[in-house]
Amino acid sequence: MLRHVRRGFPGLLPVLGVLLAQLVPTVAGGADSLRPPDYTFTRGLSESVYAPDQIIREILEVSVPEPDEPDGRINLHVEVVRPNVEGRFPVILEVSPYHGTLADRDGTRILPEPRDAEGRPLGLTGYFVPRGYVVVMVDLRGTGQSEGCLDHIGPRDTSDIRTIVEWAATQSWSNGRVGMTGHSYVGSTPSNAAASVPNGLVTIVPSAGLAHMYDHQFQAGVPYFLQWAGPMYAYEQLALERTLPGGDDELRHLNYAGCGLPNSSLVAGEAQLSGQYVAWHAARD
Repeated sequence: MLRHVRRGFPGLLPVLGVLLAQLVPTVAGGADSLRPPDYTFTRGLSESVYAPDQIIREILEVSVPEPDEPDGRINLHVEVVRPNVEGRFPVILEVSPYHGTLADRDGTRILPEPRDAEGRPLGLTGYFVPRGYVVVMVDLRGTGQSEGCLDHIGPRDTSDIRTIVEWAATQSWSNGRVGMTGHSYVGSTPSNAAASVPNGLVTIVPSAGLAHMYDHQFQAGVPYFLQWAGPMYAYEQLALERTLPGGDDELRHLNYAGCGLPNSSLVAGEAQLSGQYVAWHAARD
């Protein structure tokens, strides 16, 4: 019988609200390669070090394990925004199912990049990259332009995130120190990463994420987050669409063959109505 058990994060304590300054930016230059750039502070905030023409955006694919595929691998869509100068920088990683929603089918951005009243870019890339960080944004498997099947913050997502963290920590532009952040669903992926204790992960700063799926869905045994059941069914029906004759090929990013009805999260959709603690929950503790 499955038991409802809370677990901690072995070897790494996630610290909420920790400053990403712990990652310590570095620049190239012989003996100075580990020295942070000279900062100018205004009202306690650092000013930009790198101008817009010194910043590069790269689109990559990173291979991760997938035992259900013939070659044992799938590719995750990765976007890297970094200073386009020689040097090793700390990495801010965001792993999300939502990155693909701000572009049309051919990948063209629909919404403009948000900017402040003075025209400066907002968000992680707009703020941190000019200050000497690398920002890495990854589409979770089965979302955006990544391959594979949706896992709903499950063990395959955890394995993917661990692979991505260790990949980011070993790139030529990385100083080997990776921090993760995010809000809501995206605030849950840092906890997944911390639970797997990947090499190179030094801090997580999640906001409104979850670390225990069953407790998130039930409050004192009473169903609380029933809306999860609807998206589970909807996503998987979309995924199943491509496996049917005449299915919409534009849904290819949501599906690999086998992502439809056999997906175990359908069981969890039923469990959310009954309050059962099932294997699907246990795999996400």
